[in-house]
Amino acid sequence: MVAATFEEKTYETAYNADLIAGAGGNWRVFSPGQVLEKVTGFDVAADPGPEHLIWRVLRVPRPRGLSLMPSHWASSRSGVPKARELPSMPLSLILQFKRPEYLYGSRAAQRRLWHGPYYRFSRSTEQHSVLKRLESKLADDAIVRYASPAFHTLGELEEAQMKRKVIALSGHVAPSVFGRHRVWTYNAAGTYGRGNPAGRARPVEAFDDLFASLIGVSSGRG
Repeated sequence: MVAATFEEKTYETAYNADLIAGAGGNWRVFSPGQVLEKVTGFDVAADPGPEHLIWRVLRVPRPRGLSLMPSHWASSRSGVPKARELPSMPLSLILQFKRPEYLYGSRAAQRRLWHGPYYRFSRSTEQHSVLKRLESKLADDAIVRYASPAFHTLGELEEAQMKRKVIALSGHVAPSVFGRHRVWTYNAAGTYGRGNPAGRARPVEAFDDLFASLIGVSSGRG
């Protein structure tokens, strides 16, 4: 097992740079501090502009989004953020970043399932509970996802940064799909992931797939 040679914050910074880059890019990216993050459960919330390259790549319009309110965390054991601590701008994408481990060799427990090396990341019980509740409350207006890269070296991260492919080379999984498992495993962005132990294969979304269900909901509203 090899831990990623970059910190989670380094990956987060590179990912956010992809979010704000390009024509139509903006700085509508909200990143709570460590204290507030323990309450909100997420690392970043964003809403790229309608002319941003990302929407042309996705071939979908920007989702409606919404402004976060303290009521979205009602009954949370981790606490409720104050209104003045939350951004007033509408947001449609909420992410919790995870730093992966790279597993290879005959002693890797799920090597036989992945037929080769794979990645994994773990989640905390308290944070996961907050994210699942938030995902449920925001279902029609914004999506909540874990994001983790399908690479593990600083060199790979730097190359992805230079090519503006950090997002494209990341996998995204919904807290509800993660379920009760403590560890999530995958071997590439956009392939399948598994809860560990004994989890069945489930889709891990690449960024191109990320808004598909949300756009389906929007188009069905009439």
